[in-house]
Amino acid sequence: MKDFLVFIISGLMVICLMGCGESPTADKQAGITEKTNITSGDISISVTPTTDIPSSKQSAISVENSKSTPTYTIKPAQAGKVQADGKLKEDGGAYFLDDSPFNGEFIDHHDNGNKSVEGKFLNGKQEGVWTYFHKNGSRFRTGKYLDGRANGQWIIWRMDGSKWSEKNYVNGQLNGVEIRWHANGKKQSETDWNGGKVLSKKEWDELGSSKP
Repeated sequence: MKDFLVFIISGLMVICLMGCGESPTADKQAGITEKTNITSGDISISVTPTTDIPSSKQSAISVENSKSTPTYTIKPAQAGKVQADGKLKEDGGAYFLDDSPFNGEFIDHHDNGNKSVEGKFLNGKQEGVWTYFHKNGSRFRTGKYLDGRANGQWIIWRMDGSKWSEKNYVNGQLNGVEIRWHANGKKQSETDWNGGKVLSKKEWDELGSSKP
């Protein structure tokens, strides 16, 4: 009888251990824990090529299908009309629009909306007649550029419209006689230039008397 009781008790202990002794690994085997062994087949990534342009713009701009990696190349001189100085970038004496030397008309404005400058670019450099304006809209100065450098006669006016000076440039350097006037129209000075250097100078006061 004693041996029989020992047998019964041993059997109950085994059953209890089988039903109550699950380790934390049982939860993992049941899929309760977060999946950590993600493979490339579990993720799908979509990439839009940087050269894609909305369909509304494709009629004006020719674009490739961009199935391969986009590349960047140096563009030829770009022609057009620019309405803001911030759109052009200066590098090495030339002005660029979208990494291309700019060709065409250039216009900028003062904060009050009045035009501040108007001129043209050729291969990224200022060319031909350029005119600058005061904030009130009157002319400030005008003259010519050749290959990005002032060339020929330049005239400067005060805001009230009176002429302040006339000067001449050769390849960006002052040459010849520069004349300046007082606001009352009387001559203020005459300066003789050569290669950007002063050779001689005469001055007068507002009444026309020569200064020593």
